[in-house]
Order: sequence, then structure tokens, then C-alpha cells
Amino acid sequence: MAAIDKIDLSKKNLVLTLFILGWLLLPVVSAKAQQHPILEKTVTISANNEPLEIFLRRLSQSAGSVFSYSSSAIDVNKKVTGNFSDQPLREVLEVVFEGNVDIKQKGVYIILIPKPNNQKEVVISGYVVDRLPGRPFGMSLYMTQSR
Repeated sequence: MAAIDKIDLSKKNLVLTLFILGWLLLPVVSAKAQQHPILEKTVTISANNEPLEIFLRRLSQSAGSVFSYSSSAIDVNKKVTGNFSDQPLREVLEVVFEGNVDIKQKGVYIILIPKPNNQKEVVISGYVVDRLPGRPFGMSLYMTQSR
């Protein structure tokens, strides 16, 4: 009979321990499940001819993020105008930078990297001639890499 009481007591202790452990871990698990990437967090912000640097500072506070960028690569004096209501942070940044910036997230940091300039197509035209007789001859020019 004493052995049965010990088994019942140890089962009760196990159940009680698991219950307490679950109760303590519930907020942690719940918080992790509710976390969304910062770039998908919805923000509401507006600007009227505001310098980009100030706009990004306000947007950072609103989104709970930190922007990382080179002020020599991104024109921080560019003026921003727009009304953004309940839009994901990623969409706001895409509109503000007109798609010319790569946006990456690392924890709470939002890294802004200018995309390489799309070089316009250059057309080269003319004639290739044989130097001695001055007659044109067939030739093709192919470029395999662009700058």
C-alpha cells in the first residue's frame, strides 16, 4: 500500500511540476508565436516635403526598428511626401525609395542598400572598313559583360 501511495505522490508531483513549468513558459511561447517580421509590421505615417533623414527617424520610432544605411550612398536630403495608413513597413519603404533600394532585415535592424544603377542601353553605330582599299566588310560585335 505504501508503494502505491509513493507512485501516486510522484505522479502528482510530476503533473504539478509540468503544470507550473507550462504556466511559466506560456508567455514566452505566446510572445514568440505573435512576433512578425518587422518589415511586415503595419505603420501609419505621413510626410509633406520632409527630408528623408527625418522621415526615417520617425518611421523607425513608429515601427520599433533601426535603419542602417550610408548617408553617402542614399540622399538623406531627398524630400518625402505621402500618406501611409496601416501599410506594411516594406511597402512604405518601397514607395519612398521608388524601388531603387534593396531592403533587408536583421533582427530589429532594417538595412537599406542602393540598387546598382540600371545602365541605359547604348547604341553604337558606324562602319568598319578595310583600311587599304576603304571597302566595308562584314563584322559583328558582341558584348558579353556590362559594367
